[in-house]
Amino acid sequence: MRPREGSPRARLFVTRLQLGQANGVEMISLLISAAASVLAAHASGAATPAEGFWQAGSGGAVIEVHSCGDALCGRVVDSDGLRNNPFLTDDANSNPALRSRSIKGLDILQGFKGGPRVWTGGQIYNPNDGKMYHAEVKLLAPDRLKVTGCLVFPLCGAQVWRKAPNDAQWGRIGGPSATAK
Repeated sequence: MRPREGSPRARLFVTRLQLGQANGVEMISLLISAAASVLAAHASGAATPAEGFWQAGSGGAVIEVHSCGDALCGRVVDSDGLRNNPFLTDDANSNPALRSRSIKGLDILQGFKGGPRVWTGGQIYNPNDGKMYHAEVKLLAPDRLKVTGCLVFPLCGAQVWRKAPNDAQWGRIGGPSATAK
């Protein structure tokens, strides 16, 4: 029987586990409990600490970081360019067929796995040059997110994004988002 969380027996169990003294039944119980917790969090759609609206380091951009399946993604919701021209398009894209799509709602972060503090294996799209870069996202603090993009390691650049004030003002874009390619 698994000890109730927070009980003296549970603390003893965790201490025994940390010391490597847990028996096989206790270890299996812990693994099942951990797996169930992970599945429950995933099934409930629990937000990661990185989800929300972030002000990018340059260009006045606001990016909505959101889950996309089992990955972390991010789309453009606002920028200096969009405030000047709400119909701004992806005209620097290397694929001519994609140059007419809107920058607003464009997923620029794609396929990041991991968490709750570091996500890797994803890509970031730079609409200024129309290129994709391998990238990593790291939560530095509840209000700071470091986004690092690399052409090839060690040729990398990083920005620290700040949590956008008043998340509610940005709302959700709604509808399907465009995906950068």
